[in-house]
Amino acid sequence: MPSASFQSDKRPMIRTSQRPSPSIVGLSDVVVDVYLRVNRLPGLGEKVQATFMGRMAGGTVPNAMCAASRLGARTYLVGRAGDDDHGALATDDLRRFGVDTSHVRTVPGSATAWTVVVLTPSGERVIYLVSDACSPDGDTPECRDAGLRRPQGITAIEEEDLTLIRQSDALYLSPHVGREALSQALAAAKAGGTLVAVDLEQAALEYLENPWQIMASCDVVFLNDEACSWLASCTGVSPGEVLARVARLGPSFVVNTKGPRGALVLACDQEIMSPGFKVPVVDTTGAGDCFNAAFFCAVLWGWDAGTALRFANAAGALAVTAVGPRGNLPTLQQVLEFMRGRNCAEVPGECSAG
Repeated sequence: MPSASFQSDKRPMIRTSQRPSPSIVGLSDVVVDVYLRVNRLPGLGEKVQATFMGRMAGGTVPNAMCAASRLGARTYLVGRAGDDDHGALATDDLRRFGVDTSHVRTVPGSATAWTVVVLTPSGERVIYLVSDACSPDGDTPECRDAGLRRPQGITAIEEEDLTLIRQSDALYLSPHVGREALSQALAAAKAGGTLVAVDLEQAALEYLENPWQIMASCDVVFLNDEACSWLASCTGVSPGEVLARVARLGPSFVVNTKGPRGALVLACDQEIMSPGFKVPVVDTTGAGDCFNAAFFCAVLWGWDAGTALRFANAAGALAVTAVGPRGNLPTLQQVLEFMRGRNCAEVPGECSAG
């Protein structure tokens, strides 16, 4: 159970980018998703037929960097890749979306982290984090017997990577990195006045010794309903009180994503709810990553919290209309046109992003 410290450490308003293309650094290893399609999810003891759909580049932070790049940001990934076909697939796909991979380092003799995504006809899915079968050092008997040796992960960050973080507008991180690397990245961001955003799903919260400390160090915290419920069960309070407590830790924006029901943000002592958009759902994988990228891009452009939330909902809605975590990552223009077509009361003009 995570320990909690709820003292307020409210920071001044975060810096917005003065450039039309803000620079965003993602901190994460690369990941590949192995896709299966089933007619229904089996119960315990059951067997179902599955169709292999292929291997696709994925990972929450890499997906978000691809989405932000499509929206016009200059994006970079700092992390590791295995010396295998999956590593090549993942890095090639990042470059396809315009993400700078010069800070992604290949670890010789290692296997790239991967997941299994099981997709249902409704577009909902379950994800198995196969990479967690190996210990962080990637060198257990089980891994060796399976022919797998994961990269050691980001145990420490090189100085050129820290310089990149200090000089960038935003840092988007995954907590699945070493404690030293996380500390280095947060310190570099603080020194450079760099916005820090983190997405904490339940799997990430379970991994961390003290997620409250990380949330207190961030400007933007994303929590989905499952993460809020899990924190609530650990602390004995309601999910709504969890969000309020996170806000009191200091983040400028605490965002609670609710899938098709939309999202809620706590900002400037206000609570704003924005409903989701109804679209044909093909695959929900990566929709949250696209939402997050759109929200922090809008924040960097200086948009208000309500407008940023509606914009992110629209981007996430478009993302679920194709197969794969990057099957339909929209451009800025596509999101704005979608919002106009849905008669949104406030649609930011293109000049707002520049």
